Amino acid sequence: MKQPSYKPDAVAFRSTEPFDGSSTQRSDFVGRQTERVWRREPETYRKPEGDLDLNTTAKMAYTRKPLEKTTPIKPQETHITPGKFEGTSAYHVSLSLFTENR
Repeated sequence: MKQPSYKPDAVAFRSTEPFDGSSTQRSDFVGRQTERVWRREPETYRKPEGDLDLNTTAKMAYTRKPLEKTTPIKPQETHITPGKFEGTSAYHVSLSLFTENR
């Protein structure tokens, strides 16, 4: 025989009467006078006197190099044999078999 569960039912309490608008939160609430939180006013921006030195250490250490255009060089040897391929490849054979069966 199975023992009855002691866990309470997971059903919220519901009343059949309509809600009249009163609650314990409304009756327990005590209003108090409050003051605004004090915030320090930020200082107004003042432009610094004089001109800014816009040179960085990287810019001062860089020396300009002369530019020269490089010419492309084609490789002299290749692994592909010159001429037209006149044989049959595995891809060509399997593709022709597929198209014939359609």
